[in-house]
Amino acid sequence: MTRSPSGARWFVVNLVLSGLGALALVALVVIAVAGRSVLPGTSPADRAAKNYTAASDAARNAMDAFLSVDYRNMDKLQAALLKLSTGTFKTQYAAAQVNIKATSQAARVVAKPTVRHVGINQLSADKATAVVAADLVRSNKATTKQKATATCPHDGATCLYFRFSVQLTRTADGWKLSGVEPVS
Repeated sequence: MTRSPSGARWFVVNLVLSGLGALALVALVVIAVAGRSVLPGTSPADRAAKNYTAASDAARNAMDAFLSVDYRNMDKLQAALLKLSTGTFKTQYAAAQVNIKATSQAARVVAKPTVRHVGINQLSADKATAVVAADLVRSNKATTKQKATATCPHDGATCLYFRFSVQLTRTADGWKLSGVEPVS
């Protein structure tokens, strides 16, 4: 039996559609047997990776807010840090923010951080500890005569290099800063 050219085309189309249907059926069986964990983004490893990324991003954002100082704009900066904080840290910072603002204004402090690295050291469902490396360019009344150097290429400023242990707590609004300690 010979096929016409249009019949051969329909044969190929039907063969391809049959193959796709069989693949779809196999995929449905695999999902039904193995569960949703075979779908991208739903495995325990995927959830852990998302949790790690969220905690890392929260540590980076919180430390940027923690280290940022501009005596001309302290209310906004302090409100941003409080929004990223929780627990005892938030309570203690809120109690000290009037003194922090007054001190920064008296000395005319401007500090611009660069968070270089964040590493999550411990991670559970509701707690995380991160190690954060940050550099800070700080100017104030006492640094106005500082000259740029190889280690601090900024006139009128000092360069500082920090390492912190950052505690995070998961809240209904996501990961929040709950503690900061310097690392030697």
